[in-house]
Amino acid sequence: MDERMKTWMIAVTLLLPAVCSAQQLRVKSLEIANEIIVSSDRKTDWDNELCAIVKIQGAELDSISGAFDVTRRGAELWAYATQGTRRLTLYKRGYDPLVIDFRQYGLTEGTKSNRVYRLTVHEPQASNRGNTQRVSVSHAMTTASIDVGSNKPWTVTTSVPWISAEPASGDGDGAFTATIQKNTGKEERTGDIVIKTETMTRTIIVIQSPPPQDPTETEEKKTEEKLGNELP
Repeated sequence: MDERMKTWMIAVTLLLPAVCSAQQLRVKSLEIANEIIVSSDRKTDWDNELCAIVKIQGAELDSISGAFDVTRRGAELWAYATQGTRRLTLYKRGYDPLVIDFRQYGLTEGTKSNRVYRLTVHEPQASNRGNTQRVSVSHAMTTASIDVGSNKPWTVTTSVPWISAEPASGDGDGAFTATIQKNTGKEERTGDIVIKTETMTRTIIVIQSPPPQDPTETEEKKTEEKLGNELP
């Protein structure tokens, strides 16, 4: 068989460690604010007592549990807490729940009626450092078996038509097959295979070499160039 026509098999293992553990929200500060609650912002609880307001900033939260009511005011999320509330839990997709225990911040009796508290949360961004892998393949058609380790749903896309992936998605640990078509051009070419979850992206850069030069064609080209240079 012509060596250039062989189909080579390669195996690439892709692990997604950052996907398997959620990011962590952090508390930057929690303090009692010297603010007066205007009448239009007040809420009363089931016992007709005025709620405290915990004004939360620094993170785009999805929900809060432990509050009497929650409303958004501009860039802040206001959690209305009843008298003596000792704990709130903050939720954001892709992050572990953050439990706010007021007793850990010196508020042993929890929140007090008609008081304002300011909570600033730090939301670390997912890091993509080290999430790129380079793979070199020959000019021949190549099939790459790629394993995905994850506890979340994932999708696969490619940046060029000469690379395809099947299946194009999965949920949890799995695998897909990437098929790289034969390079019939004269230049090296590059394409990307991108694996994504809601919190992480991994990229495999595929570098495919061009076909080897035909020695006969090379000699003919040299002869033509030599003759061309000798013409008057």
